[in-house]
Amino acid sequence: MADEWVESVRRATDLVDVASRYVNLRKRGQKWVGLCPFHEEKSPSFQIDPDKQLYYCFGCHAGGDVFRLVEKLDHKSFGEVVRALAQDAGIALPERGTAEERERRDRVRKALVAALDLYRKALRSPQGEVARRYLKEERKLSDKSIERFGLGWAPSSSILAETFGDGRAGTDPEGIARALIETGMIKPGPPRSGGSVSGGDLFRSRVMIPIRDREGGAPVGFGGRTLETSGRSPKYLNSAESPTFKKREILFGIDQAARAMKREGRVLVVEGYFDVIGLSQAGIENVVAPLGTALGPAHISAIKKHAGEVLLLFDGDRAGREAAMSIIGRFLWDPDLTFRAVWLPDGIDPDTWVAKIGREAVEKALSEALPMGDFVLDWLSSSVVRARTSKDPDLRANLTRDFLDMVRAFPDLEVQDRLLDRGAILLGTMKDLLAHSLLSGQEAAKDHRKERLPEEGGPTLGNRALSVRNHLVELLRIWTDGESPHPREILKRDDFAFVEETGLASILDELWAQGEAGPDKSGPGIFHDLLKRDPPLMKLWYELPADPGSRQERLEDIRLAAWRMSRKRKRKEGRGGSGQPETPPTPL
Repeated sequence: MADEWVESVRRATDLVDVASRYVNLRKRGQKWVGLCPFHEEKSPSFQIDPDKQLYYCFGCHAGGDVFRLVEKLDHKSFGEVVRALAQDAGIALPERGTAEERERRDRVRKALVAALDLYRKALRSPQGEVARRYLKEERKLSDKSIERFGLGWAPSSSILAETFGDGRAGTDPEGIARALIETGMIKPGPPRSGGSVSGGDLFRSRVMIPIRDREGGAPVGFGGRTLETSGRSPKYLNSAESPTFKKREILFGIDQAARAMKREGRVLVVEGYFDVIGLSQAGIENVVAPLGTALGPAHISAIKKHAGEVLLLFDGDRAGREAAMSIIGRFLWDPDLTFRAVWLPDGIDPDTWVAKIGREAVEKALSEALPMGDFVLDWLSSSVVRARTSKDPDLRANLTRDFLDMVRAFPDLEVQDRLLDRGAILLGTMKDLLAHSLLSGQEAAKDHRKERLPEEGGPTLGNRALSVRNHLVELLRIWTDGESPHPREILKRDDFAFVEETGLASILDELWAQGEAGPDKSGPGIFHDLLKRDPPLMKLWYELPADPGSRQERLEDIRLAAWRMSRKRKRKEGRGGSGQPETPPTPL
């Protein structure tokens, strides 16, 4: 857009006239004043200087020229505003590109509008009955939503090729078929005798969803949802990439959502077309979705024009975690945007979610969306609970690795440190071990098993040796959890005199030598060095699920186990009852 042409539009446009469309103005001296259109007020603080053609509000400090005013009030891009004001002023639009390029853009636009008209008519026809039933009965969409989003139907026949031909000379005077071939909507085939169509449509037996990049604009592409059940075709299919349709730059629904995004200052990002349509039908209008791609830089740039906060909905499965990590690593540093997130209930899409619990419940959940750091901890907490009861060994083994992968994605080291603090408590492990794995870029549990644990098929532990180590793992976890009472206040080193194995005994000696500070606060790597002294103990440390009992119950179990094992050892040695009492310790 040439600067000279923009300036000609500015000179031909009077700010007072344009502002009067939105504000009741009255003259005060050389200025015009009125109630500010950008915030609620009772006394006028909005002022226009007609000589400078600038406005300013002394209440909310909004200010700018005529272009900025219309941008903010009509929720349009700069280019859209300038073109609209140019039309009002009777100024012709500048020609973009070569005559050939302009002719091609116009031809493609007309072709896609013509295709949309056919699809919409097909949906209303008898052959569209199956699609109408799908939209209304399965997707629960109203006629108003179907009309608002321009949904249509591509029947099993090649409706475009049959209507517009295959683009051969003399059969396509308006160039519609040629444009549809160029955009991939029609796939051309070899000529047939008699001039019949040999090509076929890209979209067949699909519910058609037009994709627009601005409000009121012509479609730039289409998405199609198959209703075939054979499984031979992809469920969703998008138009082919073209100069006017780039999937990584377009957000579905932004044409409908832009005003609500501006009004609310935030946008809800979901995954699919029908998520957007279903939420919008329920009254949650500030919702968009990428076109089957990850959220990218072009999407973020588009969002920043309309909103400052991004709400993300993620599935609770691995794909959801990977999507969360991608957002965290790529965009969390952006100073112009705030990201918050919500885990979806297992196996439920957003459109099903809002249909099931209603708009108010969904909006309440969105209002409680967590900042990304808390979001990760919330996932970890619920995953730990599932891991305690799960019989799936992979779930327990991969939990630490998945957590560290998400922590690693955060660009802020202070946030990483806070996550490690809380994550260590939830996982029942040591912060310095998590930090070591994080900094080395390794997967904690997998790495330690691989390099420091006994080889598979090595010597197995007897029942007593395994029991001793199980209780020591619990002791170590409680010793380092930072809560009261500290085990050192209740237990003595001599309570574990029955532990004779050199590695285990040296670990206990080191614990009581360090005192309440514990190895976790005595410098990085010290706790890990202790575990290295007994590889089977380290293996149990990572594999043994957290005890679901309360902290007091766990301490009681350790005291009682120590008393029993000490008594058995003394009886075996024939030392009778001297020293250790023969009655169990009294409860805490």
